[in-house]
Amino acid sequence: MLAVNSGHWIRNWRLFGSPLGPASEGGYFYANEEWGGRALLSNVVKNLALHASTPLPGADPVVLRSLQWFHKELGISADDPRLTWRSMTFQVGPFSLRDDSGDPLHLLVAAAALTAVATSRRLRGDVERQRYGTCVGAAFLLFCLYLKWQPWHARLHLPLLVLSAPWCAAVLSARWPTWTVGAAGAVLLSGTPWLLFNPSRPAAGEHSVFFGPRIDHYFAERPELRRSYGGAADQLRARECARIGLVADDTSWEYPLWILMKNEVQHGWIEHVKVANPSAVAPLSSRGRPCAVFWAASRPPGLLRVRGSHFRRAWALGSNTGSVYFRDPSFRHPPLDFDGDGRSDPAIYDQGAGEWRIHLTSTDGQMVVQLGGPDYAAVPGDYDGDGKVDEAVYSASQGTWVVLPSRTGSKRVAALGTGFVSVPCDYDGDGKTDMAVYQPTTGLWRVRQSGDDASYSLLFVGTGYVPVPADYDGDGCCDIAVYHPASGLWYVRSSLTGTTLSIAHGGGGPLTPVPGDYDGDGKADYAVYHEPTGLWYIRLSTTGLSHNVAFGGTGYVPVPADYDGDGRADVAVYRAGEWLIKESLTGAMVVEKTEAPATVVPLSR
Repeated sequence: MLAVNSGHWIRNWRLFGSPLGPASEGGYFYANEEWGGRALLSNVVKNLALHASTPLPGADPVVLRSLQWFHKELGISADDPRLTWRSMTFQVGPFSLRDDSGDPLHLLVAAAALTAVATSRRLRGDVERQRYGTCVGAAFLLFCLYLKWQPWHARLHLPLLVLSAPWCAAVLSARWPTWTVGAAGAVLLSGTPWLLFNPSRPAAGEHSVFFGPRIDHYFAERPELRRSYGGAADQLRARECARIGLVADDTSWEYPLWILMKNEVQHGWIEHVKVANPSAVAPLSSRGRPCAVFWAASRPPGLLRVRGSHFRRAWALGSNTGSVYFRDPSFRHPPLDFDGDGRSDPAIYDQGAGEWRIHLTSTDGQMVVQLGGPDYAAVPGDYDGDGKVDEAVYSASQGTWVVLPSRTGSKRVAALGTGFVSVPCDYDGDGKTDMAVYQPTTGLWRVRQSGDDASYSLLFVGTGYVPVPADYDGDGCCDIAVYHPASGLWYVRSSLTGTTLSIAHGGGGPLTPVPGDYDGDGKADYAVYHEPTGLWYIRLSTTGLSHNVAFGGTGYVPVPADYDGDGRADVAVYRAGEWLIKESLTGAMVVEKTEAPATVVPLSR
């Protein structure tokens, strides 16, 4: 036994400083925090009670009340957080045929064996039997002494129950030889229901392991994951990817992925990445970089960085059922990504109070920032190039920009353009948002490049236009561009060629320009939103054809951004504290809500 377990113990010692493994998980300690006779007796009784559940109607509540009365007399709570995992509530049952159910018959057999020893002087004098029984009993006491009670301890008792079986048989056969054979047969037959009708691997019935595809049995207890894991495996095979990174948490399933990809991983590997538990200190293997990552944990981000490469969320069936990420060599951070997880975060700006409220997709929490005021408009952007959008404001009357960089947290103040409209964007392609302004009455643009801190001015087209800067040619730099509402003409000055392009798309009605990369090809698409009907008219750069989407309507403001992190702008609208988002990755509609005054402004690109 020592030889078999030595490798595991050595690994634990190197990683956690103890052969028993980590002392805690998520701030909760595995070991008891109270020692002494009362604490030990409480845990012994509670662990034994895990096997006291029966199918008899009304029996479990009686056992529970008895144990609660016992703990009251003992002067300690059955739910004492010092002795109970994650402050769970102590309970008995319910009785089931699952793999984590208790074993009342083995408990009865052990009780009978103890009774036999207690009533027989000959057995009490049998040194060999008593040594063996003492060792098993001491192991159970050590288990209760060290570990906090957990509702799934019943399955951890299995090795002790197996070790106790020979001792029980030896003792009972010596004390009552006539009854022992019959009792052994009864115990053996009592396991038949678990063998035949357990919910995960039944030997009989409609879902028997002898019938149906084998892969279905792997998902018997979580059938909702079958399509997700199967679809993910299809995506990986389609890319001929056999080097797979795996992100998992304590509730994730790993082995079905190994089964689904068994032919591929014969020539590759599956390895945990982005490890967040104490074993993250282990040195990385020398296998190299994965070609894809499968996210089996909750709250999948839009972007991953693994071993120096960016991976973009490319496939998913739902929000938390598994996602596939592929390496994105031309990665760009999406707009409004305040936490750097590769997904745009719904956010609002209360100009009157100078308050920002940002719903962070990485944590599903809200961040509140004070910056700005009545004279300042919101101009968010990644001004420091760290991959996170910074809160920033611009005062047209003063020509003042105030930026709160996420890298340092220290305010940065600059002056550019009194009486202008703000048009921040990355015009020089260095990964940092540049301060820029536009004067509608003259068509004058002023841009301060972050790369060399140089400023330049440009007269472009003329008056009566709406500024719509974006990267229309896909070179990584924002292009100076304008839209004419009356005619629907777009004029774009390509930063790649220096030439001016003219495209007709929209016009002739209450249309709002909403350019964005809706098809994920790295180029902004011409798009307009018609509020009275909720229609979006999008001219995709990949095909040159118009793609129309009905989403929104009267009172809804367009707020397109990459909320699902797949590299494509999602059609989205906002009204009175509510975002409606049509995810391009799954096609699902997502609703995000926040408490907001009617005067707040939703942030858009």
